[in-house]
Amino acid sequence: MDFSLGAGAWIVRVSAAMPRGLDARRVVIDTIGDDASRPAFFALVARAASAPSLLVVGRSRPDYPPGLHIVAETNTLLVGCGESLAAYDLTAAVRTHLDVTPYSFRAWARHDDVVIMCGELEVAGYDLSGQRLWAATLEPPWNYGVDHATMFTIAAGHRTEFPLRSGPDRDAPEG
Repeated sequence: MDFSLGAGAWIVRVSAAMPRGLDARRVVIDTIGDDASRPAFFALVARAASAPSLLVVGRSRPDYPPGLHIVAETNTLLVGCGESLAAYDLTAAVRTHLDVTPYSFRAWARHDDVVIMCGELEVAGYDLSGQRLWAATLEPPWNYGVDHATMFTIAAGHRTEFPLRSGPDRDAPEG
């Protein structure tokens, strides 16, 4: 599992092995997820053509790989692994937000100015700086879709629509 991804001025190298030759005095190392029985992954972040500034170490559930999403215009990195969800300000190389999701993270997807986090038992919306806007618990299997500023979820045969930015209203009837 060695690969690189980039967006804007940022490059992230993801590996199953600890990067060699890191100067711990110059690289911020942050660990999310603490179940040592799970396989580790290492995400090394650098501004293009610069030395690395951040190393995120995480642990994922088997069959649920980690996911990363870069929001270039806010210099934000979102990381999901296992039950852990973290946001990082890449300019300062600092974690700005830490959340958990029930059971396991599945994927990130961006829709306009909202980043959707899909977990096994939850869907949540985050702003472009990685702060949680809303969350909804769902029973699998479930799915979602977005049409402009409206989002819908389908779970157990029920479709629920709500505003993408503000999330589901707990008192609203299912549609």
